[in-house]
Amino acid sequence: GADLRLFILSYVSVLYYLLSYCDIKNAILTGEIIEVYPEDYPYPSCLIMGFSVDAKKIHVVVGSSETKIWIVTVYYPNPEEWEENLRRRKQNG
Repeated sequence: GADLRLFILSYVSVLYYLLSYCDIKNAILTGEIIEVYPEDYPYPSCLIMGFSVDAKKIHVVVGSSETKIWIVTVYYPNPEEWEENLRRRKQNG
């Protein structure tokens, strides 16, 4: 199988939300892409809605090259900003 190499760019959100490497990896491997950012630099990125190992919904923004996945940020989605299923942003106004 492919070797998944994760590189965390900022540990601030990881520490703030007390998420582990296993939580992030699980969310990426079992989640779904809900937003795509093809123009992000230096690599295209996307937002994944997945689950931590204890089944909590988390969002992970990842950028990817051919051999690496870069963790840009990870967080618990705020229900005030997201629709009930946490897959679509609420419309303003």
